[in-house]
Amino acid sequence: MWSIKLLGRKLTGTNCYRMKNHWSRLFSSPSLSVNGKTVFYPTDKIRNLEDFEKFASPEEKELLQKVQSEYQALRAMGRLEIELSDLQWLLLMNLDTAKARRKKFRIFQMRQRERILDKARESESEEKEEELMPADITLFYKHIYTATERLLIKNRVAQAMMLEDPILIDLGLTDKLVYKEILAVAGQIQSLVAAINASVYEPSPTLNVILCNVKPSVEENEVIKILRMRHLGRNARLEDLPFSLVTEKSYLELFPREDLVYLTEDARKYYYPGDDGIPIIGAMEDQKRSDSAKLSFKRAFKDDIITCKLPFKYDKTRSRPLRLALNQIVEYVAKLNFTHDPVQAGDVLPSKKRIQNDNINEVEDNENG
Repeated sequence: MWSIKLLGRKLTGTNCYRMKNHWSRLFSSPSLSVNGKTVFYPTDKIRNLEDFEKFASPEEKELLQKVQSEYQALRAMGRLEIELSDLQWLLLMNLDTAKARRKKFRIFQMRQRERILDKARESESEEKEEELMPADITLFYKHIYTATERLLIKNRVAQAMMLEDPILIDLGLTDKLVYKEILAVAGQIQSLVAAINASVYEPSPTLNVILCNVKPSVEENEVIKILRMRHLGRNARLEDLPFSLVTEKSYLELFPREDLVYLTEDARKYYYPGDDGIPIIGAMEDQKRSDSAKLSFKRAFKDDIITCKLPFKYDKTRSRPLRLALNQIVEYVAKLNFTHDPVQAGDVLPSKKRIQNDNINEVEDNENG
């Protein structure tokens, strides 16, 4: 049934639907697409509020004042009890409506309360441990356990250096990444550190991973700096990382050209462990860059290195190609080298990134046919 208003609009020729008015904003930097959403902050140029005051346009500064007034109003009404960081302020600047910002305020407050509760639970558990055992003895055993664990990891990694084929991570593509992608790569390398430590206790071989092309130097590389600052601590030593080697040298300086193979989606040949050579993986983010395969393929072509792709085909029912993170590719390749079976190697991937695996020979036959 048509309402009277709709009939009136139809007869007068006016539009029956409201058009949403989009407020045009002048940004000081181009937008990025993250998980299907348009994001303007943080950027390579604007990483905190101090950078924002230097480089932001007048429209952006006016919006920030509006957001701050909304924040003060919510605090005056007793709905907010938190102090926001620079990163949280910049994330709020991505939202155009007051309703969306109020929702974001609630999310920030909920997360802070969860962190406070987690700390309270940790302190309660520590108090219970202190009741069971004196603090000095507990600390003594913790030091012994930590030192023993580090020694075990170093010994197993040294053994893997002698017995297992290495997997090379090429950090020479860092200059092609924006700041948000560098953050993601550092997080994936931190996950890779956890995977190497876990492989020490597995029946399968310990991962033998080498970080190469760490430019301009190991201390000045952006990925390594963020890894130490955000995940390991500023005082952390690179010697404590469970990598076989972290070096500025190129893979061509470490191994002969004919023994190397660069893994990229644009390759025509499928990777077969042992026959094709030592695998190289480009350190790039998994889902944010559609040209990641092109960058690694061009790099391999420039260095005259053969290229291969992993022996699986993506599920064609997905709306868009699903790419693996850096740590997931390393774990997949290591398991493939150990089992020579793509189906078993796929078991190391999380359920949401499970892929349609096939036997290597069947995949090659289908590709050629």
